[in-house]
Amino acid sequence: MTIDGTVIRGNYAHGGEGGAVFFVVDAGGGTLKIEYSTLHHNPAGGYQNAPGIFDIVDGVVTRPVEIHSTIN
Repeated sequence: MTIDGTVIRGNYAHGGEGGAVFFVVDAGGGTLKIEYSTLHHNPAGGYQNAPGIFDIVDGVVTRPVEIHSTIN
């Protein structure tokens, strides 16, 4: 999945998994790519492996591919 040219701001996940993006793939791999985007102040109540992002591929915690983006 690619997020391109997007601003995601001010979201919150009450359940804890990624305030901005919840990306889980359980069937053969996948990649979350964030290009030319801004993700700002998207806290999660518990689990996130990048600010505002929950990204797991085939049971492995993964970080998204970031290209010219700001994630905080």
